[in-house]
Amino acid sequence: IAKMNNLNNPDLISIGQKIKVIPYNKTNIVKASWYGPGFHGKLMANGRIFNMNDPTVVAHKWLPFGTKLRLTRIDNKKSVVVTVQDRGPYVRGRIFDLSRGAAKLLGMVDEGITTCKVEILN
Repeated sequence: IAKMNNLNNPDLISIGQKIKVIPYNKTNIVKASWYGPGFHGKLMANGRIFNMNDPTVVAHKWLPFGTKLRLTRIDNKKSVVVTVQDRGPYVRGRIFDLSRGAAKLLGMVDEGITTCKVEILN
């Protein structure tokens, strides 16, 4: 992404800045984790207050805010539709950070991390 957009530091993408991204398609399989207690009630990157029980919240490093996607857990086929509203995760190898509410719908709260298929809906 940084190379595609001639960015020296990809952590310095500005609000409203347009960037080229590599779209996800139905064949993308990624690691997803969840976040909550330490961030509950604090501001998300989109300027709204984070509610860890909101099942529609997901964080991603570069997908535009408002991007709707379906994450389907590979092992149990449960899925959730979420909207990118925050930035993260900041742990290597993880692509999405779900709210606790979304993680609960996928049945992954106890595990903390799972493998999902990604589908962009808009």
